[in-house]
Amino acid sequence: CISKEDLTFFQRAVAEEVAQGRILPTGRDAFDPRDVRNGPSMYTVVDAYLKPLTEDAGRMSWALLRNPGGLTCSVFITHCWAEGVYEFVNKVVRSWPPRGRGAWCCIFANPQGLDIGGLINDPASSPFAVALRSTSCVMVVPTTRCSIYTRI
Repeated sequence: CISKEDLTFFQRAVAEEVAQGRILPTGRDAFDPRDVRNGPSMYTVVDAYLKPLTEDAGRMSWALLRNPGGLTCSVFITHCWAEGVYEFVNKVVRSWPPRGRGAWCCIFANPQGLDIGGLINDPASSPFAVALRSTSCVMVVPTTRCSIYTRI
């Protein structure tokens, strides 16, 4: 799981990668690097930043990389990967529950460099199901790019 502070750190790190030209627009995500409101999509951030970073760290999740001892999760976050990362972080940080300790979010909790399809072969025992059962709050994060429900 990740903390609210982890999300703020993540947003700053991604903004720095964009500013340095290490996260670039793609055919799938023609984001404007000067856009500080939305930013690159989660697809782009995972491919250009999270996968290489966590690959170099032993193919672990970003949440484990940030919090080697783990965090207790009280919030389950569901979202749409087409959203801009800055929009996502700003909405989650502003909506963070007052007693929210840690949050489970697939992008950060699942090791993005591994075969995630293999992790969800049995939906009832998937990381998503285990996390959902262990949290007391679900946060659904909307995006301006599309309806979150178009991915279902």
